[in-house]
Amino acid sequence: MRKKTYTVKLTDEQRDLLNSMLHKGIHSARKLDRIRILLFAEQNKKDKEIAKIVDVTEQTVSNIRKRFFHEGLESALSERPRPGAPLKLDDKGVCHCYCLL
Repeated sequence: MRKKTYTVKLTDEQRDLLNSMLHKGIHSARKLDRIRILLFAEQNKKDKEIAKIVDVTEQTVSNIRKRFFHEGLESALSERPRPGAPLKLDDKGVCHCYCLL
């Protein structure tokens, strides 16, 4: 069974925004990867090809395409919460620890 590929169609404004974000380079490496994925996806490159160019897994490319298609640009670029142990310190505790340094 063939996996569904979600088409990425950017508006001129979105494309300009992504290109400016890419060239300013003041974003996290993950966000820059997502930007590159969307720009390459719009050029009709296959997930496998994009994954190799950007140095991520094909699943990552597929996930970013899917998020863009269903939820829009902001969601495709943003971090999702990661699983793990809950924080042991609240904001006040973190601030206190940094003040001790």
